[in-house]
Amino acid sequence: MNGLRTLIIDGALFTLKDMMGALSREMPGGSEFDKAVSIHEAAEKYHSFRPTRILVNYAMAGLRFGQEPFIDVLVQRTNVPIVAYGISRAMEPEAMKAGVSAFVTKPIARDRLPAFYRECADQLQKSARTPAVSRPAAKKSAPPSVRSRAATVGSLTRPDVRPSASAQSRPSRPAALQPHLRTRADRAVEAAQQAIARISGKKGAVPKAEPRRLTPTLQAELSRWPSPEIIVIGSSTGGTEALAEIFRTLKPPLPPIVIAQHIPSMFSRLFAQRLNGTSPLTIREGAQDVALERDHVYISPGGMHTVVRRHGGQLMLVCQPGPKLHGVRPSADVLFASVARCVGKKALGVILTGMGGDGAKGLVRMRRVGAHILGQDEASSVVYGMPKRAMDLGAVEHQVFLLDMAAAIMAAARNNQG
Repeated sequence: MNGLRTLIIDGALFTLKDMMGALSREMPGGSEFDKAVSIHEAAEKYHSFRPTRILVNYAMAGLRFGQEPFIDVLVQRTNVPIVAYGISRAMEPEAMKAGVSAFVTKPIARDRLPAFYRECADQLQKSARTPAVSRPAAKKSAPPSVRSRAATVGSLTRPDVRPSASAQSRPSRPAALQPHLRTRADRAVEAAQQAIARISGKKGAVPKAEPRRLTPTLQAELSRWPSPEIIVIGSSTGGTEALAEIFRTLKPPLPPIVIAQHIPSMFSRLFAQRLNGTSPLTIREGAQDVALERDHVYISPGGMHTVVRRHGGQLMLVCQPGPKLHGVRPSADVLFASVARCVGKKALGVILTGMGGDGAKGLVRMRRVGAHILGQDEASSVVYGMPKRAMDLGAVEHQVFLLDMAAAIMAAARNNQG
């Protein structure tokens, strides 16, 4: 069993570091590990590290590599077994149908993580002893004059970048992954790694996931903000991990919190249930005509837009169908716009990691009526799309590192009292 090489792919740097440390203790001696925080970093690492198996967060299955789902690219264009993991066992049938070798459910409760790591190690070793998942045969290459510029089956090259001549001359690596041009996501990964090193004072070390003291300047600014009547949060890619980190440390007393996380309808209730098991707050999936309560958190149902309305003096949640906005439903823009209308300046908006620009215009509307806005910073974002768009439009007043976000929310919500 010596010589097993595992590439771990996950959008959260902290998760990657934890998993590498745990698996190095669980796997046989001589095993090697490498990590990738984005799909394009995974492409580079597949070529340079040459893993014998892959462990991937199934939440990244919805990302696209060129025009194809990332999980399909992994299954069809690599020659190694793939073990996937996710927050819900309900993901397993879809993952197995996609062609992964095994699926492991990841708990949110930290005291259950050791058992999760042991199961991952067990599945990786079993997968390494069995034949890799059968892959569709690669199509013959078209003549250069009509060959697509996207990556072809048999090489996991980045879309729009042709394999180099030297790469094409290596028949021993049929699934090789070629280097590609650096993207904003690649630079964000480097920024995150540098930020972690700065905070810890030790290269490669990860700070403990506990709220830290905010800077005096930010503390003073937050103390001047009026206590909000409601907190609204928008998130997408990487958001489930970010929310789990925030709600692990967020403590009452707090006003009601409503979240628009881009998530399929079959997973929103399960996600709410799993968050509820690790948070001192009460977390549930939102429902039609629910009266919003203090110290309660409401996850927008997948496939439904969620708005806040006022009935007399009571804030109510309304879950309604409707066309997708920015290609998503629920949309953070829809939620934020409703809060701007019915709550006004006594609201706190938070925008977290995510691809695209959903939420930015809604936050602008909230700022125009006097509400205050926090945004996740680039260094700790899996994808710095939604926070950047809101920042570019002038909606975000303060960018906050993920591990500081709970402390910032509590300071703003309680005016530094308690």
